[in-house]
Amino acid sequence: TLLDYGPRLVATTHSLALKNWGMEDARTDVSAMEYKEGKPTFRLVRNAIGESHAIETARRLRLPQALVDRAESLLGEDQRSLLALQRRAEDLERELVEKVRRAEEREVKAREVELKARTQSEECAAKQEHLSTVERGLVMRQERMHEQFEMETKALRQVQVAKLNKIVQELKSASNGEQSCFKVVGDSIEDLKLEKDFDAVAKLKKKRESEALPGALSANEPLNMGEWVMVLASSPWYGFKGSVSRVIPGTGGQAARVSVSLQGASRIEEFKQTELGMTISPRQAETLAAKEASKPTKHRDLSKWAF
Repeated sequence: TLLDYGPRLVATTHSLALKNWGMEDARTDVSAMEYKEGKPTFRLVRNAIGESHAIETARRLRLPQALVDRAESLLGEDQRSLLALQRRAEDLERELVEKVRRAEEREVKAREVELKARTQSEECAAKQEHLSTVERGLVMRQERMHEQFEMETKALRQVQVAKLNKIVQELKSASNGEQSCFKVVGDSIEDLKLEKDFDAVAKLKKKRESEALPGALSANEPLNMGEWVMVLASSPWYGFKGSVSRVIPGTGGQAARVSVSLQGASRIEEFKQTELGMTISPRQAETLAAKEASKPTKHRDLSKWAF
C-alpha cells in the first residue's frame, strides 16, 4: 500500500469504516475538529473521532424545520442513534461545563474568602502586636509614675515630718516644760503654723494671779543679784531670808529661776521668782532700827482729858 512507502498524508472523511481503521492502525494518527454546544472551536483534538454535525448546524442556522426533520428521518438507524448519543453527549458536556463554571466560581469565591481571612488574620496579628506594644508602654509608664509617686510621697513626707518636728520643737521651746501659750493652726500639714494663743495667755495669766503667793514677786518683775528675798513657798525653807546669787531668766512668759544663799542655813537653794518676796538685808534692818530708836518720844497731852 501507499503507507508502506512512508509518505505523510492528511485526509478528512465522513466514512465510519475509515475512521475505525485509522484508530486501529498504528501507522495513523486520528484527530477531530472540536465542537462545543453545536459550534466549532477550530481546535484539533488528537485521538478523537469526529462526528457529523450537519443536523445541529442546520438547526443552529435556522433552516426550515420541515427540511431538517426530513433530513434526520432519512438517516439510518445507526446514524439516528449516534445523533441522539451526540446530543446527549452535548447536553452532558453543557452540564459539565456549567458544573465546571460553578466549581470555578466557588473556587474563586473560596480563594477570595481565604484571601480575606488571611488579610484579616494578618490585620488582627498586626493589631495584636500594636496592642501588646501599647500595653508594654502603659505598663512601663505606670511603673515610672508609681516610682515618681513614691519619690514625691517620700519627699513630701520628709518635708511634713520636718515641719511637724519644727513645730514640736517650737512648742517645747515656747512652753519650756510649762503650759504652752501657743497653738497650731491650719487645715492641712502644708498650712500648719504656730501662733500665739492669746486666749490661753489670758487664762494662764489669770490662773497665775489666782495662784500667786501674797507679797510674792511677779514673773516679769526685775530682780538683781545681791538683793535680799524671803521664801514664801510652802516648803521647809518657808520664812528664810537670803541674798540672790544667780537669776536664770524664764522663757515663754515663765518665771525666772532664782538661786538664793539662805541666811542661817549655810546653803544655796533654787526657787521660782514667784515663790519669793522682796525684803531688806540684816544691815538695812539694823540701820532702820537705829533710826527709829533715835527719834524723840512723843508724850500724850492728858490735860485736855476730862476725868
